[in-house]
Amino acid sequence: MTWQLQDILLAYSAQILLGFVIGGIAMVMLVESMVPFRAVSANPLPRWFNNLALTGLDYALLFSLAPLLSMLIGEVFGLRGMGLLNLLGTDNLASFLILFLCLELMYYWIHRGFHTIPALWRIHAVHHSDTEVDATTTHRHHPLEPLINTLLAIPVLLLLGPEPILMLIYNALRTLVAVISHGNFSFHPAIEQVLRRFVVTPDFHRQHHRIERHYTDSNYASVLPLFDHLFGTATQASRKAQLTIPLGLEYLREPRDARLDRLLILPFLPIFSTLPTGKEA
Repeated sequence: MTWQLQDILLAYSAQILLGFVIGGIAMVMLVESMVPFRAVSANPLPRWFNNLALTGLDYALLFSLAPLLSMLIGEVFGLRGMGLLNLLGTDNLASFLILFLCLELMYYWIHRGFHTIPALWRIHAVHHSDTEVDATTTHRHHPLEPLINTLLAIPVLLLLGPEPILMLIYNALRTLVAVISHGNFSFHPAIEQVLRRFVVTPDFHRQHHRIERHYTDSNYASVLPLFDHLFGTATQASRKAQLTIPLGLEYLREPRDARLDRLLILPFLPIFSTLPTGKEA
């Protein structure tokens, strides 16, 4: 890739990532409309609206604050220009592979932390409270979640010091896989058996959205399922079972719970303090 092309891509990196978000959702929604895997509610429009409105809020916040947070942490910790990848002197391909594995491991543990730390689960429950899972569920996160993710990721990125173009490639890949893995469709069983070894598929990730807590606390991977298998958090179910297994949470299942205003105040509602022991943590 020439420096001139890299400069152009980086200059429009925000637009490129936004294109992957919008284009990915549109592409998967088209596939879902043609070959839905699970039954769809009679009127999905209100749920789509709330999910997509939350998506818009999240990305508006990210694009506004991420550069400021990056500069702030860089100044506080004094890590600017101290990237390990620069010190190793690896070429772009090796640097990307190292970056990819490090970020996948980081996001695996961040995601797992959102499930095990009660205060973080209150925030992450916004994502899991969707009783149906499709392309619009992908970025249904409380705005605090991407903010926390960014705060936790920036020190790691400053330590690694990757080239910006490599980060753009990783973020584009992660965004694309995320929307595909939330899709309400399923690959042919023969293709699924091969794909799920290397990438998070809809069948693999759908387990993560099952109503039973044992399955909710599994299949944390973003792109690469490797760390779920290494750390014993990978689960699976038959294709037939996935057609009817309940999704979402045991609570927050009423239509009003999916309203945008309710999703925004959800982490602060008293419902979590009334749950039986073990349901919040």
